[in-house]
Amino acid sequence: MACYPTDATGVAFSPDSQHLITCGRDPAIHVWDVGSESGKRTVLRSHTAHLYQAVVSPDGTRLASAGGDGRIILWDFAERRRLFEFTGQHGRILTLAFSPDGRWLASGSWDQTVRLWDLDPQEHRLLAVLRGHERELTSVAFAPDGQTLIATDAGGAATVWDLKSALSAGLFGRHPTWVDALAFSPDGTQLASVGYVDPIVKVWDVESRRELATFPGHPEPIHRVRFTPDGRLVATCGHEGTVRLWQIGREQPVAIFTNGFPVSALDISPDEGLLAAGGGPVFGHRGASGGLLLWDLPGRQRAHLLEGNPDRVGEVVFDPLGRYLAAGLPDGTVRLWDPATGRLLHSWPAHTRAVFCLGFSPDGRWLASGSLKVPTRCTTVPHYFPDSPL
Repeated sequence: MACYPTDATGVAFSPDSQHLITCGRDPAIHVWDVGSESGKRTVLRSHTAHLYQAVVSPDGTRLASAGGDGRIILWDFAERRRLFEFTGQHGRILTLAFSPDGRWLASGSWDQTVRLWDLDPQEHRLLAVLRGHERELTSVAFAPDGQTLIATDAGGAATVWDLKSALSAGLFGRHPTWVDALAFSPDGTQLASVGYVDPIVKVWDVESRRELATFPGHPEPIHRVRFTPDGRLVATCGHEGTVRLWQIGREQPVAIFTNGFPVSALDISPDEGLLAAGGGPVFGHRGASGGLLLWDLPGRQRAHLLEGNPDRVGEVVFDPLGRYLAAGLPDGTVRLWDPATGRLLHSWPAHTRAVFCLGFSPDGRWLASGSLKVPTRCTTVPHYFPDSPL
């Protein structure tokens, strides 16, 4: 199923996994009914410029969209109709996030502010303008408790706000360059951040904003950071070809997995049994190889080989239950394995260009893939695997 006609800048599943929402250069939101055989598409139009993000509320009742026209539009997701428009934030709005309870919406813009909006139907008002950043905002995210908001900017700063008072609790600290990746621990008490160029990972205590650890072990840029599902370890992968496991209180990594190629894709199975590391040379460089390796996390050693292992990988992801492992390749192919055995289940030509992003729906039945300047696509997993237990 082709789910976006041009470059997609925002892709999200609805909480019930029945719909896929895409947006991009076309100033419209495309809502795809992936839960039915028809694959019906609804197009929502109200914006006048490139869209950067469209997000669905946790209860699936509302949709928020924002982009280059500086407007935030709130939609009734079930009826596909416009509810309200928030204005007042200047410049392009690059990032949106609903609070876990759906009461608030946070937005970040080129005007260097984060704004917090009340979504109560009787109010629909601006709650607070959160200042302190010196560059345009690149991401906003709520902690799982819903009372803490994290924001990052293009200058490398990460800021935390206590939303009970809606006052800035101050900067976490700063990377030498902009923050490229963030990851909350599963319980929301810690935050890991990675700079775009500086090969350093910082881990912060969210409540106190205290820096808990700095891990400077990678000699080249770090591409991804992940907490293990139990929150005890932090995994990072770097351009020099290693995946490193870190533990708070220890200066050296507790394990180093050497892959032999630049690692730019990383994921951990939900049961923490396997770590998948994929990558290769920068797309377009010929004559060098990469691949996709599985590591036995408890045993700290290489796991079984994957059938049909590709020579380069752009993205890798486990499904929410750990039954499948998907990888996006630079030739536009998507491959799916049984991670427990390494058996290749299927491979299909999803795009004409490199696949850089993948995501399973919450129930694991759908897989969305994204590429550059070609349609976003959504694939039903059971369609390819009739004997699937899904």
